[in-house]
Amino acid sequence: MNAFICSPEVASHFREYGFVEIDGEEPALVFAGDGGGRLFALAGSGRVWRSTTASWFDQFDLAASILQEFFDELTRRISRQL
Repeated sequence: MNAFICSPEVASHFREYGFVEIDGEEPALVFAGDGGGRLFALAGSGRVWRSTTASWFDQFDLAASILQEFFDELTRRISRQL
């Protein structure tokens, strides 16, 4: 899992389109991407979701049960690369 935290410009997309809709989940806000177009969104529940395609509007799969878990996994992957 690679992840790049979005720049503040993502706010303009949010203002235009709103939250990401994920079935059965509270509204989610995109906060990162993998560099290949797939997105990571943080839902109101605290869960982190990853898009299955390079789209704001397609399906999202669960990436982590809480934000801390997401960052812990990202840290482990970065450490293995060093």
